[in-house]
This record gives sequence, C-alpha cells and structure tokens, in this order.
Amino acid sequence: MIPIENISGAAQDALFFYLAAMSLIMIIATWLRVKVSFLKRLHIPASLLAGFIGLALGPYFLKVIPQEVMNCYSNLAGRLIVIVFAPMLMGVQISNIKKLAKTAGATYVVNWFMQGMQFAVPMLLGAFALTPIFGTHGLFGTIIDAGWYGGHGTAGGLKVVYEELGWVDGHALAVTSATIGLAFGIIAGVSLINIAVKRGWTNYLKESVSLEAADKELFTPEESTEGTKTTVSSGVIDTLAFHASLIGVAAFIGWFITKAIKIYFNITIGWFVTAMIGGLIVQLTFGRTKWGQYIDKNTLNR
Repeated sequence: MIPIENISGAAQDALFFYLAAMSLIMIIATWLRVKVSFLKRLHIPASLLAGFIGLALGPYFLKVIPQEVMNCYSNLAGRLIVIVFAPMLMGVQISNIKKLAKTAGATYVVNWFMQGMQFAVPMLLGAFALTPIFGTHGLFGTIIDAGWYGGHGTAGGLKVVYEELGWVDGHALAVTSATIGLAFGIIAGVSLINIAVKRGWTNYLKESVSLEAADKELFTPEESTEGTKTTVSSGVIDTLAFHASLIGVAAFIGWFITKAIKIYFNITIGWFVTAMIGGLIVQLTFGRTKWGQYIDKNTLNR
C-alpha cells in the first residue's frame, strides 16, 4: 500500500531541471499573454499558452524538447491535480451541517443536470454511432465530460483511470477536449450573455459585454493588494510552508483512502478525489480545535 521506490540522484536532478525548463516556458507565455492583444482579448490563460508552446517545441513539431521530457510533463498532470483538489474543502467554516447540506444539495442538482447532459449524450452517441460505425473506444464519450465540465485538471487526474481501464489515449484526448472547451466556452459564453442581456433575461447585467481585455493586468507594488495572511510566526514555520504541509497531509490521507477502496471494493478512484476527502478530514479535525482559525483560505487558493 505504501510506495517504496529508490529514486536516484540523477532522476531527481532530471526532474528538477524539467521543472526549471517548465518555469522558463511559463514566463515566456506570461510575457506573450500580456503583450499580444489577440491573446488578451480571448482571455487565454498563460498556463494554456505555455502548453501550446511546449507542444510546438515537442517531439511532434520542432523537436526541441525530447520525448522523455514530454513524458515526464504528461505524467505530472495526474499528480499535480492532487494539490489542486486537496485544499478545496479546507479553510471553510463548517458550523451548520444542515445548512451546508441544503446549499450543497441545490448546487449538486444543478451540476448533476449540467454534467448529465455532457456525459449521457456523448456516451449514447458513442454507443449507438461512433463505436459501431467507426470503431472508436467505448470510453470515447467520456472525454466531453472530462474535458468540458471537468477541465484540464480533471482530464489530467483521470489519466490513471483511463490507463487502468486500458485506454492509454484517453488522457491526451481528454486534455484536447478541455482545450477546445475552454476556447469555445469563452467565445460562445460571451455571445450567449449578450443575447440574454438584449432580451432582458439577466438580473445583474444590463449592458452587453465584450472580449476586451482588462486595462490593467500587471500591478506595481503600490497598486498590488494583499492576497494572503500570515497566521503563523516565521520563527515557527513559514505560513506558506504550514499550508503546504496541510495539503500534503490531505494528500497523504487520500492515498490510503484510494488504496483501501481498491483493495476492499476493487474500485479505482482518482487520487485527486480522495485527496479532497482528506482535506475535509483535515478541516473537520482542525476545526474542532483552535488550530482551525490559523488556516487561511486565500493562502490555500494560491
């Protein structure tokens, strides 16, 4: 249940270098995102732009980045999403369970219908048309739900699930679906909002919106705002390190939950899902003590 692997120093050096190279690509993507007006108008995130740059530099196009490095980046997605999901239920004051359940229940119903359409329709289309006619994989219909409703993070987290089910190409197709969904969502979403405004269907917007970029995207020290709070003295532990440790504990708990479910029920659940449950356990545990007030939600969101 506990992974025991001897990771050599050379492998650690290689991983650190790959992450350093990724950081360089991210800085370049950020500069392009701020400077190129077309990218600003489409609100393309720098992280997505960095992915396109990495793809262009990869072994399938310019061949600057070797296949081994790309394999490492591909495998990282399913692990890094654990860090994203682990703190989702942390830093939230849970004082009234019934009220929380009622609010969550209403949100769940809406999300269930949204996700149901993106899951059921493609699956039915695949079962009755794509698979019988074109011979596509039976799980092909899931990439819409994974990519559109879930996004790049969910698509990356499902990598291990697709591999477990014998569909190695599922991860790449889900990520591609997420990219298309992001672009379509921005353009079509703004168009639908404008139609709703013109027809008087909106409560908060009374004027049409556009894809114009924000006037200010970089902030000087005088213009910047404080995003996090220092809840622990640096003489004890750095606040960022404290919250990173909480995320690590949530991921640690999630690992054992994943393995226990696999052993006792033979069901594969993504680590990112159980890490979120681990985060809830951490929150409920700390929330019963005075330590709960030292968890800063903004720091976790960073």
